[in-house]
Amino acid sequence: MTLTGMAAVAGIIEDQVAEIVRISVETVNGLNPAPVTENAVRGFTLAACRGQRPQ
Repeated sequence: MTLTGMAAVAGIIEDQVAEIVRISVETVNGLNPAPVTENAVRGFTLAACRGQRPQ
């Protein structure tokens, strides 16, 4: 099992990506190494759903 396929294994589907992005961007926890953007979250979440490595 690869990390990139974990979202699909966990049952996350592409229809849920918009909500994942919303929650990720609105969360302010100070632990992210760089500013969190909707495009970044969308990119790595879709990649995980598709079993791809994020770009």
